[in-house]
Amino acid sequence: MMKFFRKIRYDLMGKNKISLKSIYFLIFFIVLVAEGNCQTDASSNVVWSHTNGPFGGRFNLLTIDQKGNLYTTTGSFIFQSKNDGKSWQLINRNLSHADFRCLRIDNNDHLYAGTDSEGIYYSKNYGKTWKQINEGLSDYDIRSINILKNESIIAGTSNGIFISHNKGKSWKNILNNVQVLSVETSQDEIWVATTNQKIIHSNNAGSLWSTISEFENEEITSLFITPAKNLLIGTNSGIIYKSVDNGASFSTVYQLEKDFRAVRFAIDNENRIYTVVEGPWFSNKGGAMFSSTDEGNTWFKHNDEITKHVTPILLVKDKIYLGTMGVISSKSRDEIKWSHYNNGIIAQRVNDLLFTEQNDLLAGSYDGVFRLNKNKDSWLPLNNGLEEKGVLDMVIDKKGYIYLGTYTSSIYRSIDNGETWVRVGNGLPNKAWMWSLATNEHNDIFVATTGKGIFKSMDSGITWHAINNGLKKLNFYAIGVSPDGVLFAGLHEGGIFRSLDNGNNWEELPSENLKNISVLEFVFSEDKKIFAGTVKSGVFRSDDNGESWIQINNGLTTPNIRSLAISDDGTLYAGTNGTLDYVHYSGESVFRSDNYGESWTLINKGLFHTKVKALIVDNINGLVYAGTFGGGVFRSSRTNHKK
Repeated sequence: MMKFFRKIRYDLMGKNKISLKSIYFLIFFIVLVAEGNCQTDASSNVVWSHTNGPFGGRFNLLTIDQKGNLYTTTGSFIFQSKNDGKSWQLINRNLSHADFRCLRIDNNDHLYAGTDSEGIYYSKNYGKTWKQINEGLSDYDIRSINILKNESIIAGTSNGIFISHNKGKSWKNILNNVQVLSVETSQDEIWVATTNQKIIHSNNAGSLWSTISEFENEEITSLFITPAKNLLIGTNSGIIYKSVDNGASFSTVYQLEKDFRAVRFAIDNENRIYTVVEGPWFSNKGGAMFSSTDEGNTWFKHNDEITKHVTPILLVKDKIYLGTMGVISSKSRDEIKWSHYNNGIIAQRVNDLLFTEQNDLLAGSYDGVFRLNKNKDSWLPLNNGLEEKGVLDMVIDKKGYIYLGTYTSSIYRSIDNGETWVRVGNGLPNKAWMWSLATNEHNDIFVATTGKGIFKSMDSGITWHAINNGLKKLNFYAIGVSPDGVLFAGLHEGGIFRSLDNGNNWEELPSENLKNISVLEFVFSEDKKIFAGTVKSGVFRSDDNGESWIQINNGLTTPNIRSLAISDDGTLYAGTNGTLDYVHYSGESVFRSDNYGESWTLINKGLFHTKVKALIVDNINGLVYAGTFGGGVFRSSRTNHKK
């Protein structure tokens, strides 16, 4: 070949005449090389775009600057509204992959945003640009930020308290070995609630500290300093305590109902104090809002449909803002009707994606089910009949029936493409997450639960029975059915179990390299290859029906796999989403493999949210959809799958 090219070069230089045959061959070779390069670089040509939702999310906090701009944080995003919440825009795109836990605004409208793993971000121009301000910080897990009278900034972390006298340019540690829950300030006084049930106080800007209170057997959930410098404390036992002697003693002022706790306090322009109360996660009990006009001595419960589902709270002059089930709601204090806004808040936590028989795309999220309108790139909620909206997984059987599992021990079924849902599940255990669902060609439905093992239904989900014969432990994260009907289940503590008889009996597979590894996802190729996505150990493949497994991580720069998907032509996709501690999520978006996992390529151009919990391939149109933990759903450009 090199001799041929030397001859062509010699001819082109005019030494000899060029034969027509040589020219044709050269053109053919150039085209062949170009096509080969296109195939090699196909992954790098994939570009993601956002599907404009689903709108909504879980709001960590709400705050406001002196111009009246509102800010809310949802996971790793910060949103701003310049029109009282009617619409929102993202102001920190491509800034951070950490979760924002706190946001504070000083008298100059400078923003300080604390994260769970990347320290503090600072903006002096209303969020247009940001920079990290971590000089002197030895702990980047920021729990709370507050400001003293002299404009010094106080930052509470998971291992201490820091102070900055120069707008965050540098920090100084003023208290070590303290796990901070929240920090409150008044003039030069600082109160700190810790995770070990203590209230710590300083009356001289942090020079000296003293423990003023200890709560035995109760976790402090909120701390608030009233205008008269009384202390209000919320606890996980549902008690609201008050101190009128600077924390020397506390008395009970209100006992909430069981499983409720006060998680945030706020105040309006007439010194009316409000608290938002959180109920059990994902339950139909939701939350509640209370208010007090006498420094917290007595409390009035607000009863309407909005306050039953409240999360964070902010009061601005005479206006109340609440985060409720994925929507920002607001009203003037004495009005009855609430207005609801979530336009532009693309922070939905999507756990699963599913195509229906009509090829409609459904997204299962913390706030229920949504359907994509592909023509308009908008999402419609489909929650008619859903009493619990924390959706973990979805599956569709051969009849077109759709099933979804929730965080609250329930399974729902829809027989009309998701338009309506009915709870099914006679025989399912209580207090077990319905983590993973699967179905076979006979329309049997299987669910893997946390702590109660595996259950099967043979009558479209109406009744269920445990199928745990041979299972050594019962805490499962994943279940899958191969094309030939073999069941595979991934154990939380590590290891894979297999059933060859439709779940009647299980055997633990002997692969030593999967013994202590949690499997979160199974996918199957048409030529009987099995892929397992794991926590901290990447992807494994079996070519012999699970008898042996090989690790296939070449090119995977993060080992935490939360989602897998495979196209009809065998192209494999892996979504990363960090560990399962639900505190520190990290990821690098989506990886692609064209050779059954032998090598991987990162494809994240345009995918500005890196925590991918769900993947699905649209084989008809050659697209891939990615559901993220706090960023809604993204869609790839045509993937140019291998042929």
